[in-house]
Amino acid sequence: MARTITRRSFAALAVGVPGVAALYACTPGEAPPPSPTANVAITERQTGGGGAAEEEAVAPEADLALPTIEVGAFDLYFEPANVSIPPDMDIQVILNNQGAAPHNWVVVDPELATPTLEGGGSGNVTVNLPAGTYEVICSVPGHAAAGMVGVLTVDPAAPIPATSSGGTPAAEPADATPVPAAGTSFEVGMYDLYFEPADLTIPANTDVTVTAINGGAADHNWAVTEPSLSTETVGNGGTTSVVVNLPAGSYEIVCTVPGHAAAGMKGVLTVQ
Repeated sequence: MARTITRRSFAALAVGVPGVAALYACTPGEAPPPSPTANVAITERQTGGGGAAEEEAVAPEADLALPTIEVGAFDLYFEPANVSIPPDMDIQVILNNQGAAPHNWVVVDPELATPTLEGGGSGNVTVNLPAGTYEVICSVPGHAAAGMVGVLTVDPAAPIPATSSGGTPAAEPADATPVPAAGTSFEVGMYDLYFEPADLTIPANTDVTVTAINGGAADHNWAVTEPSLSTETVGNGGTTSVVVNLPAGSYEIVCTVPGHAAAGMKGVLTVQ
């Protein structure tokens, strides 16, 4: 069967992802990595904890009443890699493993995790965290080092996700900060070598905050070429922002790190 090469998989091949071959290098009869259960220390998950054999992790059934974010696990990345949720309320993260290797979705600190899932598997974890930025990884040995990482942003401005049944939660958290007016804040993911979304549309003559989150392995920034406006250049997992206030028009967006725009890391900012 022919294999489709996507932009993401082509970029991973172009920049070179170490450790991919290790996914399929197990010798015959060798046991796969132990499956972690939620809320178990990552070091225990990776070493087996040194005790008796762990029971097989069983994913809890999804709670249809909870606000829910779905994340896809591929070889070797999450989609989306970066997730934003409101603080101080139960949010269900459902991981769907669409890769060939086993994967999980783990908030590093505090330790929260889905079970480790085989290809085609689905599992979930409930997250309730204060405002902040949290590192997310796949804790299967070698996967995070190969780039299977992301960022969980817990922000009072983040909208409450729909429930698994498609409805909207009855109430916002009691201490939620009012959500800012629509169109005043946007998030952009920076990957190797593209933006997601590449193109943005924002209101004219309005202060708009563009927050760029680096989900790639290389350093990146988000820059308007003319007039010159740019976020800081940040490494993997970094978050940076810039306030844009421009008249109506169409503006070129690039990553100014040498070679990145030429490799296709660019987009269009439409101001109207």
